[in-house]
Amino acid sequence: MSNKSYTSKYIISLLRSVLNGSTVQEYTRDIDWEYFLTVAKEHHIENILFYALKKIEIKPPKFVLDYINAEHVKSVMRTATQQGEIEHIIDNFNNNKIRFLALKGYFIKNYYPSSDMRYMSDFDVFIDMQNAAKVREILENIGYTFELCGKVHDNYVKRPVMHIEVHKYLMDDDMKTIAEYYDSFDAFGKGEHSTDTPYEYTLSKDDFYIYMIAHFAKHYLTYGIGIISVIDIYLFRKTNKLNYVYIESELKKLELTELNKKVVALSQIWFDDNVVDNSLEEMSNYIISSGSYGKAKNAVINNFINGSKQNDSLFIKKIKYFFFMVFPDKEYLSGKYPIVKEKPYLLPLYWVKRFFSSIFCNRQAIKLKLFTIFRTKNKDIDFHTEINKH
Repeated sequence: MSNKSYTSKYIISLLRSVLNGSTVQEYTRDIDWEYFLTVAKEHHIENILFYALKKIEIKPPKFVLDYINAEHVKSVMRTATQQGEIEHIIDNFNNNKIRFLALKGYFIKNYYPSSDMRYMSDFDVFIDMQNAAKVREILENIGYTFELCGKVHDNYVKRPVMHIEVHKYLMDDDMKTIAEYYDSFDAFGKGEHSTDTPYEYTLSKDDFYIYMIAHFAKHYLTYGIGIISVIDIYLFRKTNKLNYVYIESELKKLELTELNKKVVALSQIWFDDNVVDNSLEEMSNYIISSGSYGKAKNAVINNFINGSKQNDSLFIKKIKYFFFMVFPDKEYLSGKYPIVKEKPYLLPLYWVKRFFSSIFCNRQAIKLKLFTIFRTKNKDIDFHTEINKH
């Protein structure tokens, strides 16, 4: 077992000790501490590791402890700031009669032993699309800067730590089956709210779990996804009494039954005591190597797979993907330029516009994609094909 592999397993054992209170295993061989910090940073798990490292007798090197301790202080401050800001936003939405549904990390944080353990990069909130302009006015009035008007969500920031994603759709259309399911999903009709906060809705625990799995799938099957998402699923299942008959019937519609089984099994292997199973080793390594937000390389290779036929040669797969990069279809391009969906005859004009925009604004991303296309081999395709079976 390599030092990196051993270090990854040690990191998981530290996380397990915090999440279920098990005894911390002292490390028995050399840890790659540089890699330890790389994984911690990429997955935003520094603050969970802070609580774990407090429990061990054999302490890491000083440079590791110094970094982890500093991140703990930042995390506590970030959590307090975010909580105050989110409460302020919610008050403003309620006062202005904007019905909304908070998503993902805002609720999941409460399932962690301490809410500051769960890194939250942004506050995701779903609204009625017709209220988007009003929401923009509200947020700008309380100090937020409008950054992006997207097809699925609008982005707002208030530095240093506040990022808001205001969702007009629950899910983007990267994956057709998931997109169709949530296009017809009546979030406010199925959502729950109290008389004290009539405009603040929450999904039922069962629908929230289904949404978590759909969100996991969207990232896992494109760029990749991180350790935090597996922890979220583990803690949510551990804490709540769920209606698994209903959940499994809905996941079947989403074609996510097998992926759900895999991620649940992986979470138990990682975080339950005395569960030893190497059958999901590839999935485990893939997630650990992906970081919190995945890697562009994963997305490129997954596009190879999804955009070509199984019996296409590697050369044909590369040509098809390169052609798609330069001449994306109407559905893809409408995500950035919605007018294309309404007026498809403008597609060639926006191919040119996108091309020059990419050259001047996204040069590094283009270089990375071209580099990945050049370097990808059949073994990479085979690995991702196996990982993506669901």
